[in-house]
Amino acid sequence: MLRLGIVGSDNSHAVHFSQRCNLPDHPQRVEGARVVAICGKDPKRTREVAEQGRIDAIVDSPADMIGKIDAGLVVYRHGGLHLENARPLLEAGMPVFVDKPLACSVADAEAILEIAARKNVPVTSFSTVRLAQSTKRFIADTLPKCGRSFSAVFTGPCDPKSEYGGIFFYGIHSVEMMFEFLGYDIADVSARRIGDHTIATVRYADGTIGIQNMLCGAKGFCASIHGKGGNFYFPYDDSTAYSDGLRTIIEMFRTGKRPYTDEQLLAPPRLLEAVEKSAATGGAVVSF
Repeated sequence: MLRLGIVGSDNSHAVHFSQRCNLPDHPQRVEGARVVAICGKDPKRTREVAEQGRIDAIVDSPADMIGKIDAGLVVYRHGGLHLENARPLLEAGMPVFVDKPLACSVADAEAILEIAARKNVPVTSFSTVRLAQSTKRFIADTLPKCGRSFSAVFTGPCDPKSEYGGIFFYGIHSVEMMFEFLGYDIADVSARRIGDHTIATVRYADGTIGIQNMLCGAKGFCASIHGKGGNFYFPYDDSTAYSDGLRTIIEMFRTGKRPYTDEQLLAPPRLLEAVEKSAATGGAVVSF
């Protein structure tokens, strides 16, 4: 049984992950691990999560978990906190899952990956949107009917003024959905800000166009794919997403095999940085 530590209590993911590991009667229980320790910046909230997830130990910092856990989950809402909180665990030689986004800058993301490579420990990060059963089913069953994609539109909530890292906080979901659907071979990006909405055009090397509708106040995520075989709508279903993602995390901790390469992990923060740069300059094209 793997012993896990959760770093960061402000995110609802801390509750979802700990309950699926620790509650034997949870309807989507995931076997193979138990969350045994947690730390967070708000003591009251941390106690609440510990109670809801039946986590035995509350500690002051990630460093206090060393020797008590086998792997860590860094789940702070603000990606700007991820490097400083993942560092102690990675430096101690422990595998780490960093919740989306990996970081709020490419520089921080590269630093996390550098430590993991130097210590020879696996690290990964993802939005559970891309690993949900509904996403995988659509890709396997429907995308082949589409044939070559001409364009795809990915829509989801995103507030450029979010206190948790601007567009990095929720924009990461629709961006990672796009990578899962269309791949990583991006040529350039252009974006505009319309009020509090951010609209980005992502041009792929093969001519496919990905549109990012990052809409402030939108509810849920969806996509529409347009190709030679027709037009297809994807209404994302998150009902199993946390369990699907947690199984991938535990599998990496157990085997040491990472689900995504360094380049794949860097692609989302690179794209979001490009979107920010383009939007700030009135829609300029940014090479990717």
